[in-house]
Amino acid sequence: MTAMTRTQLSGSDHLTKRVAQVRAGFVETLDERILDLEGLKAMVIKGQRRGEALQAIANQAHRIRGVAGTLGFESLGTLAGKVDEAYAEFCSAPSRSHEELVAFWRANSPALEAMLDEMERLMDSAPPA
Repeated sequence: MTAMTRTQLSGSDHLTKRVAQVRAGFVETLDERILDLEGLKAMVIKGQRRGEALQAIANQAHRIRGVAGTLGFESLGTLAGKVDEAYAEFCSAPSRSHEELVAFWRANSPALEAMLDEMERLMDSAPPA
C-alpha cells in the first residue's frame, strides 16, 4: 500500500466518522423538534393562532426535509416533504375559512403524524450515546 493510498483511506475514514457524528447530532435534535411540532399541533387543535401554527409546521417540515435528505434519512425526508408541500401550499392562500382549515387539518394531519412517527422511530433506533 502506498503512502498516498493510506492517506486517502485515512481521509475517507475521517469523513465517514464525521458524517456519522453529524447524523447522530441530527437524531439528537429530533426530540426537541417533536416537542415543538406537538405544541404547534395542539395550537391547531385548540384553535389558537391556527394560521401561524400551520405555517410554523410547514417551516419545520421544510428544514427537516432538507437536512434528513442530505444526511441519508430518506424516509423522513420524503414524509417531511409531503408535509412541507401540503402545508406551505395551504398557507400561501391569502385567506382561508374556518371550514377550509378544518377540512385541511382532517385531510393532512395524518401526514404530520407519519412524519412524527418516523422521527420517533429514528430516535428509538439510534445507538446509545
